[in-house]
Amino acid sequence: MGEAVKEAIAVGYRHIDCAAVYGNEKEVGAALKECIDSGFVAREDLFITSKLWNTDHHRVEEACRRTLEHLQLDYLDLYLVHFPLAFDGKPGCEAPGFEADEAGRAKMMPKSLQDTWRDMEALTDAGLARSIGVSNYEFLTFNDCLAYARVPPACNQIEAHPYFAVDWFVQYCRSKGVAVVAHTPLGGAAANAAWRGGASSPLADDAINAIAKAHGVSAAQVCLRWALQRGTAIIPKSTKRHRLEENFALFEFELSADEMAAVAAVDKDQRSNKSGRNWGIEFKA
Repeated sequence: MGEAVKEAIAVGYRHIDCAAVYGNEKEVGAALKECIDSGFVAREDLFITSKLWNTDHHRVEEACRRTLEHLQLDYLDLYLVHFPLAFDGKPGCEAPGFEADEAGRAKMMPKSLQDTWRDMEALTDAGLARSIGVSNYEFLTFNDCLAYARVPPACNQIEAHPYFAVDWFVQYCRSKGVAVVAHTPLGGAAANAAWRGGASSPLADDAINAIAKAHGVSAAQVCLRWALQRGTAIIPKSTKRHRLEENFALFEFELSADEMAAVAAVDKDQRSNKSGRNWGIEFKA
């Protein structure tokens, strides 16, 4: 992962999206330090995001400081509540990332999301995070956060792609002054194969591929350009140099209004991220 980070920075990426539960923040941190210390990129030109894992809702500052130590940074540009769920479990995201009851379900921690947010706000007061936000918050949890927040969330990072456009929610978040960051912006092909029995992917969609052919680009580039033009930030994942370059090359073409509408029309309300399956609970994110 460290090499992928260095490749991404060399290509031109400046937003690096991390999370404690990904288990690679030490590798990412070593790569960031190498790039900064060598003078290849300045720290102030990078935007580093990380996320509070579900087992750390009752130790927010400890978790943030651990992430900063692993990333070898003094502050985060953005720190997110990864999921609106507080699990019982060991610190540091030790596998499997939660404590299970007799039925295999994740044990919940009696910590309210409002109390978690108060601890997140304290991070901005302490200068550990320049901004804070939420991830995988749907309408009720998101709206509730807006009601109790002293420091409003800077963003809501949610699944969003042509097959799961959730346009009404994207527009609602933006109307509240909250940026939307689209994770899984290509539809989560790997997750679809594992969790949905190989459900269809927007990368194989006929309408999207017809638009791609007309512009001489890939279906992935059409999906990403569509996301940008509708006002969402995107965090496509890849460790391959040619994919990093392809995903970055989005500014030499533009989708027409008709093409934007054609991509929007393929929406299937097909969610890829069904994390609750891992935890034995019904949870959509």
